[in-house]
Amino acid sequence: MPVTATYDYAPADHVRAARAVARQSASRYVLWLFVLVPAALLVWTTVPLVRAGAWGEAVWGALPLLAVCAFWLVGLPLMQRRAARALPARDASLRGPQTRSVNEAGYHSRGNGVAVDLPWHAMARAVETPGEFLFFYNPQCAYYLPKRVLAADDVPAVRALARAGLGDRARLLGG
Repeated sequence: MPVTATYDYAPADHVRAARAVARQSASRYVLWLFVLVPAALLVWTTVPLVRAGAWGEAVWGALPLLAVCAFWLVGLPLMQRRAARALPARDASLRGPQTRSVNEAGYHSRGNGVAVDLPWHAMARAVETPGEFLFFYNPQCAYYLPKRVLAADDVPAVRALARAGLGDRARLLGG
């Protein structure tokens, strides 16, 4: 049974899907490296200073490392949200109603005169997350279908279509 959903672009969906795609890629641990390495350096450099009673030096030495950690933990997510809100101004295909469908042939996307058809045989894989279905057209990039726009009985139908079209390349949550 083909599944079709029409909805308006939502920046929150885009941010959630971008993070889900990042969690599926090989670079998923990079963010934590950029947080944990400065945090380890922070401990390594400030603990001896604190033990020696040099509180001023410890604070001044910690500030640049704290700034790096804050950027990666707070600044990067804020920039992602800001970019997602500005995306319709840069990408005209996101203006107006968005139609996404999944059928026996594959994944289909329509929006403001732009059409994308991704057949099952050309798809790298499909992944289901708690918030969306991701249809990967290469190992790091995917189209997404938010679950919030689907009817309750459409979610199992998308799973069944993905399993039938992809076999082992479909990583789905439900039964």
